[in-house]
Amino acid sequence: MAARFHKGLAKIIPNMVNEIVARCEKDGTIIKSVALSGGCFQNKVPLEEVSERLSRKCYKVLMQSRVPANDGGLALGQAVIAATVHLRTHSSSEGI
Repeated sequence: MAARFHKGLAKIIPNMVNEIVARCEKDGTIIKSVALSGGCFQNKVPLEEVSERLSRKCYKVLMQSRVPANDGGLALGQAVIAATVHLRTHSSSEGI
């Protein structure tokens, strides 16, 4: 049962990535890299299978090497996104 669940994730996640990338391309944003993070990617099966499927579609796959794949890594990613949004907001309002 667990193996079916992991294999299902490995099929669904690349499909979701393709949908997101297609939507972004409509807005002119090109995505070539995909970061695999979070608790489900602490498991070898989803990590390897999703990585392989995305690599076959020519995405550069990014994985943890210095931060944990679980909550600590997610919190770091959220902080980076928040900092980026903050800098963009304040830079554009100050004419920088």
